[in-house]
Amino acid sequence: MTAYMRRLEVLGLVAATGRTEPDKDSVEYEITHAGQAELEERYGPLPQQPFDD
Repeated sequence: MTAYMRRLEVLGLVAATGRTEPDKDSVEYEITHAGQAELEERYGPLPQQPFDD
């Protein structure tokens, strides 16, 4: 876990999902409702259409 991700977690903007890959030193996170609100405040609302992969 990087210091940056830990800080986002402390601020309540992301939450660890519990999925990890210790051999790769990897942790999966999800954006919380507070994190979503912060992104919308800074960058505007998300598009209503889903992104095509």
